[in-house]
Amino acid sequence: LAAGVLAGVAGAYATCWRINPSPFAKAQFKTVAEAMADINVVSGDTLLLDPGSYGDFNVTSRDNITIIGTGYFLDKNKQWAESQAANVGTVTLGTGSKIEGCIANAIKLQGEGTVSRCKIGYTTVSGKNNLIERCYIESGITLNANSIARNNIIFDHATGDKGCIFENNTIVSPG
Repeated sequence: LAAGVLAGVAGAYATCWRINPSPFAKAQFKTVAEAMADINVVSGDTLLLDPGSYGDFNVTSRDNITIIGTGYFLDKNKQWAESQAANVGTVTLGTGSKIEGCIANAIKLQGEGTVSRCKIGYTTVSGKNNLIERCYIESGITLNANSIARNNIIFDHATGDKGCIFENNTIVSPG
């Protein structure tokens, strides 16, 4: 009985998966799409992105997936270069999913997701109850109802539906 209980508890833990586009890396997956297609990647797991380019991807087939990149503005540190960042294209996140530490062309949130500490070209929120925090947003942000943008640096524009909250952001806009 004790062994059965322990086996059930051991299976309940989330797994971290390493993703690296290099064929020489000893990572579990080469792309995010490959990870999302694998039945072993389940809700609650974390995808760790090594430096590289990952293109567009969609993380809506499972809820509560966390994606962690290497950060941005890495060239400001003499030991790092911006080429050591995790660069992604357009990312679409599903319910409860999170992304942080990536450089993204665009991020689309469809429901109750979190974007944290990312450098983003553009952010659009179509779902409710999303959080965008501590990001560097280059081409504006559009929020839907009940979403929060806080502690971001936003260039261009910041717009939102009734019920959204912009809190402690720096907005640099030509208009």
